[in-house]
Amino acid sequence: MALDGLRKPLYYFVFPPFNCYFVRENKREYNRGTCERVIARDRRRRRNLLILASGSPRRKELLAKLGLRFQIRCPDVDETNGEAETPPMLARRLSLSKAMAAAHCGEPEIVIAADTLVALEGEVLGKPRDARHAVEMLTRLRGRMHLVYSGLTMLDVGQNRVIDEIVETPVWMRAYSDEEIAAYVATGDPIDKAGAYAIQHPSFTPVERIKGCYANVMGLPLCHVYRGLAAMNELPPVHPLGNCHQAVAQGCPWAAGILGARPVVTTGNFLE
Repeated sequence: MALDGLRKPLYYFVFPPFNCYFVRENKREYNRGTCERVIARDRRRRRNLLILASGSPRRKELLAKLGLRFQIRCPDVDETNGEAETPPMLARRLSLSKAMAAAHCGEPEIVIAADTLVALEGEVLGKPRDARHAVEMLTRLRGRMHLVYSGLTMLDVGQNRVIDEIVETPVWMRAYSDEEIAAYVATGDPIDKAGAYAIQHPSFTPVERIKGCYANVMGLPLCHVYRGLAAMNELPPVHPLGNCHQAVAQGCPWAAGILGARPVVTTGNFLE
């Protein structure tokens, strides 16, 4: 397989074609014009309309980082936790329900849906009801490890196929003070967020460390979305390592493992 007469190195396929300034073979860089032509070619191949089944500003921001054009639909889904339903089971069910509710049957479109939950010792911590509830949640999370689960669904309506998976990130919170909690809650930022916090908040910075996808804690695991769309022949024009908060600031030791794995694509009439 050739790229303008040059053979592609192995890691082109692991990280295609992200920032071509870094793709080298025999110490020779592929030039910027070549890479732009490859990206333009891949963009022309897209025929599906992309739909983000979420009104979340954070998910909109994250998906846009992949250089994609998409429409937003906000499905109305009952998010009540079912009896004996574990946090990952709930996140996965809700993401699939959102995708199916947002899809238009028979249309050539791919619907991307996600549902993110914070779980502390198996208990789901949803969005706080008010400021007092936010303080309670942050106090419980302080200095402890919890799990963030995102159910991620990519539904290819025209081809009757779906990628449906659960992404887990362990998160360790730092020992922030009561005064820091009060100041953060006073900003109003926690009210619309699961677990009452945003990992990316510039002044509160509640997280000490994580083990896994940073974007998953924000609400949309970018590397998983990238590899899923690539599996559906809808390769995004921008690689997640070029725009993810974690990767840009510190590098991401988990990206290669995520991108190197193949997602499971299931076929069937999911909208019947």
